Amino acid sequence: MPIDRVDRFAIATAPSTSVSAIIERINHVAFGFRAYPSREIAVETSRTFQVVSRFHRAIGVITIVASSVFLLCIMVLKVEERRRDIAALRLMGISRASVVRSIVIESALVAVLGCVLGVALGWAASLVVNWHYQALYRTPLQFSIVTAPIVAFAVALSLLLGIGAGLLASLRLVRTPPLQLAGVADQTSLAYSARRSGSCDSGGDAARHGDAFDRDARVFSRVAAVTGIRASPRP
Repeated sequence: MPIDRVDRFAIATAPSTSVSAIIERINHVAFGFRAYPSREIAVETSRTFQVVSRFHRAIGVITIVASSVFLLCIMVLKVEERRRDIAALRLMGISRASVVRSIVIESALVAVLGCVLGVALGWAASLVVNWHYQALYRTPLQFSIVTAPIVAFAVALSLLLGIGAGLLASLRLVRTPPLQLAGVADQTSLAYSARRSGSCDSGGDAARHGDAFDRDARVFSRVAAVTGIRASPRP
């Protein structure tokens, strides 16, 4: 005859019964097995899940750090593409604080849009994971849960990183002189140095003075193209 074997079994006790006294009595008379309270069993069997949870937390931290660096690089590149626009705003008299504020607000709006898309994608992925593994293991257990604290943490972190990246990128540009942003600073210094050398020439070299004036005219035309302000150098 086959003999049934079990690895463990549970004993239910009445609410007024002393669990520790029953465990001590069972361990005193039992041979080949030992009694434990259900809490110790739960802690012992959940160690694997604790390791998995720590592993997931480590992956999350690495992902956040990598995405922060990537986001900062993207924001710097996007702001760098607008060097001429920022130079035009600065040459028209727009303050540095106004330029920084506009870039930070734009970064915040992009971060909000990313939050909405990210939450929607995470919720859809959670549904797919639960649907797949519940059908695979034939269980109603939830394998992936999207809770309000998780969503709040993700939104706050996204806004913080987006605003921080926009602030760093904008501060990097507004500290640069406007003409240097527009790419005309070197030509301007070259033209005025040529004019000074021509005016100090004892012979009054008209050809050199004319060349300097032509360079000034080209520089002012580039500044006008950037700012939209019509200006011309004095001969």
